[in-house]
Amino acid sequence: MSGGSANGKYYLSGSYIDNKGTMLHNYFKRYTLRANTEFNAGRFTFGENVSISRINSVGQDGISGGNQDEQGIMTWVTLLNPLTPVYDVGGNYASDKAPGMSNGSNPLAALDRNQNNEGTFYRILGNVYADLKIFEGLTARTSLGVDFYQNYTGGVRFSNL
Repeated sequence: MSGGSANGKYYLSGSYIDNKGTMLHNYFKRYTLRANTEFNAGRFTFGENVSISRINSVGQDGISGGNQDEQGIMTWVTLLNPLTPVYDVGGNYASDKAPGMSNGSNPLAALDRNQNNEGTFYRILGNVYADLKIFEGLTARTSLGVDFYQNYTGGVRFSNL
């Protein structure tokens, strides 16, 4: 939404993203609300720009999608011996951590067992300002900004399976 008059203008928008990951139990959801306003009162102009977002995700850490070190799923895929089955004879996830085998863990087991480890992230990015038109060609401005970020990742990490 947007609108305005000679004395002010406003803009308000929202967005929602819901991306499914390419791996099992992997997703990214983001909700965003943004508002910009500006008002004029004689020689004064004041306004704000603010964006508020919330992200929910599973699989954005090293255990579910990274390949930064030996604990990442993509590394496990390459380390797992191709002769190792996904499941053993008992129906459990198989692993090849045995003498003479590679150091790979079962990536499907890690993805399945960590599927409820959701991360929640909040961010507020904003600015408020005021202008004073001293005379034609000279304006003084004061501005105050904020960048607030908070996250929470809960759950239990099963990595060496």
